[in-house]
Formats: sequence, C-alpha cells, structure tokens
Amino acid sequence: MKKLVLEAETAKYCESWSPDGKFLLYRTVPGDNSARRELWTLPLFGDRKPVPYLQTKFDEHWGEFSPDAERSHVLCF
Repeated sequence: MKKLVLEAETAKYCESWSPDGKFLLYRTVPGDNSARRELWTLPLFGDRKPVPYLQTKFDEHWGEFSPDAERSHVLCF
C-alpha cells in the first residue's frame, strides 16, 4: 500500500531516510529552474511539517544521513 507523506506543487526527491526511520531528507526542485535546490527534512511523526535543513546560495544535492545519525553529508555547487 502506498501512502502520501507530503503534497506540494514543486518536485521533491527523497535523498535519505534517517537510520531510525523518523525523518526523510529531501531535495526541492523548482519547476522553472529560477530558484535553487534546497534540502529539507520531513518528520514522519507529529504534525509532519517540513523543516529547512540546508539553505545556502548554492544548489544542494545528494544529502545523506550517516548510519549513526550523528552527521549528514551534502554536495553543494
């Protein structure tokens, strides 16, 4: 069974699941390429409100939680 976890007007791509399964790390991709790609986290509990994870003047890609959930890795350009 599929379950919608986030509804939005812009494209979103899941980059990583937290090791405990409580968070998704995802990348936003504007449809017209006029804005930067940003990384967000989505808690899979509570109100499930997206939270900005990394927002810089660069495009952020390929975010990933470390196996111990103590760090994350991101490529910016």
